[in-house]
Amino acid sequence: MRNPLTFHHLKGIIHSHSHDIVFIIETKNKKAFVRRKMNNCGSCDFCIMNPIGRAGGLALAWKDGTAISIVNVGEFFIHACIFIPSVNTNIDIVFVYFSSVDETRNAQFNFLSNYKMNFDANLAFIGDFNSTMRSWEKEGGNHISNASYLPFRNFINDWL
Repeated sequence: MRNPLTFHHLKGIIHSHSHDIVFIIETKNKKAFVRRKMNNCGSCDFCIMNPIGRAGGLALAWKDGTAISIVNVGEFFIHACIFIPSVNTNIDIVFVYFSSVDETRNAQFNFLSNYKMNFDANLAFIGDFNSTMRSWEKEGGNHISNASYLPFRNFINDWL
């Protein structure tokens, strides 16, 4: 977000599509900086997680009048309950950014699988899982063994 072009493009997208909610992954900036940038884009309320070192960082921002309550936050997720007036219902969404390090990501999968046990409601996930279900979904980079896909598949199957 420190690159002026990145912020310029973000601001353009937000204004051209009139988004009520914006989720940004890998902000790579501290809360105060992200808050200032999102204020300039017209957002009024925020839930921002600082990056760890130079990686990560999450920002969920919304316009005034959007009915959002933050249920829980962690280093790699923001759980929000969003009221959708057109269908008069609440939707629980977990906004995520999973680590690119296998061991850390697998621990994050396990954490959220256990987290699910505390809720009667269905949870939807939006974000960057840094994983794929099958080898053909991956483009570029080093070859990954079939066993490496198993933790993500198990995580997805836990939610079905």
